[in-house]
Amino acid sequence: MRAFLLLALLSCSSSQSAPSWSALAARPGHTVTGPPTPRSALIVVLDDVADEDVNEMLAGPWGATLRGLSSTGLRYTHAYANPVCSPSRRSLQGGGWYFAESGLACVPLPGAELPAATTTLAELAASAGITERALFGKWHLGGQPSDPTGAAYLLAPEEHGYTTTDWEGGQTSDCGGSSYKSWKRVRGGLETLETAYEPLSHEQAISSYIASQSGPCLVVWNMHLAHAPFHKPDASIMPPGWSFPGLVMTNQEKYEAMLVGADYQIGRVLSQLDLDDWLVIVVGDNGTPENIAPDPNRAKTTTFERGIHVPLFMAGAGLPSGVQTRLCHIADILPTLADYWNVPAPQGIDGISLVGLQHGWVISGTSELGGDWCAVGSFSQGALLLKLRHFGTSPTTEELYNLSADPDELSNITGSFPIAANFLRAKLTAAGAP
Repeated sequence: MRAFLLLALLSCSSSQSAPSWSALAARPGHTVTGPPTPRSALIVVLDDVADEDVNEMLAGPWGATLRGLSSTGLRYTHAYANPVCSPSRRSLQGGGWYFAESGLACVPLPGAELPAATTTLAELAASAGITERALFGKWHLGGQPSDPTGAAYLLAPEEHGYTTTDWEGGQTSDCGGSSYKSWKRVRGGLETLETAYEPLSHEQAISSYIASQSGPCLVVWNMHLAHAPFHKPDASIMPPGWSFPGLVMTNQEKYEAMLVGADYQIGRVLSQLDLDDWLVIVVGDNGTPENIAPDPNRAKTTTFERGIHVPLFMAGAGLPSGVQTRLCHIADILPTLADYWNVPAPQGIDGISLVGLQHGWVISGTSELGGDWCAVGSFSQGALLLKLRHFGTSPTTEELYNLSADPDELSNITGSFPIAANFLRAKLTAAGAP
């Protein structure tokens, strides 16, 4: 198995004081006081979108929704996820570091699915008294934990606490589907082959669901955009004034258009919400696809920045606006919701609330063929990154980069700063690197 592992040990600071809800007044040693506070939350997961992809979109005229969240809410500029989507979705649902593949819902992978013992976002919401808990879009967390063979999957989200479900087992091209206009849809335990355009179909379902609610609810929207298959998005999801570059589009142009469409769709859903009553979080699950990234060897599936540095925005619910430079991870979303709802976070998780104490380190990774580990620490010389890389039967190699002076990790300075390097190497060894 190839184990990609990032251990980041940063002295984190913020461009403003950390936001807080009244429930956090007891920090440090946060103790929940009083009854739960059931309030609505919308969690949106962008697929295969790195933070730099968002930066590139916002450098142009498009991206009004995320640009608006940047100005009215909080943008976390040092957010990380895992190098591929399934481990990140497990970290999101369970609040912990996780590196192994959980599998497509429709392909049996016994023992790898999200365990029944995991307290998911939906089950946390239930503990806060929220009776309506909906999941839309990509699941990619295996089958039903009640079936030891891994074959049963049509009620997997329901077994993890969701009361309304409208989802796919993996990509639109998985589980018998082939494209964004031919995909397998599961609703309430029933699976059908759909030919409607998937992004618009789920946006309409989410809008209808939100309009039907009279009390607090949780909505998790796992978008497929901007994941392959790359395509010219349907005009129904593109913002006014958008024009496609031509009849023939490169994959890069298709990908960029898909991201613009995703941004516009999120904005249409947000237009239904009173942000005084809703918490909205938008996050990426991993970085840029290899065949779109500037360097395919430093993209999705790797622990280089373009593979794991993801966008993270949070707005509404009385939060201030501004940029947060604290180190954070997709696993932090579950404990953030625990604070929002004033309920205890599950015991033993790795994430910490985005509005409370700050991480000294985070871990990111996935398990496939060999090993690629790295540790980042903040020292007087700058932010130093140590990589230990191991593939197949080749010996482990070591690389050291100064991210402050060399953010693209182009100049290997192995042998420099031995005290800092020894410290990082010890942290990697403790985390399981060879």
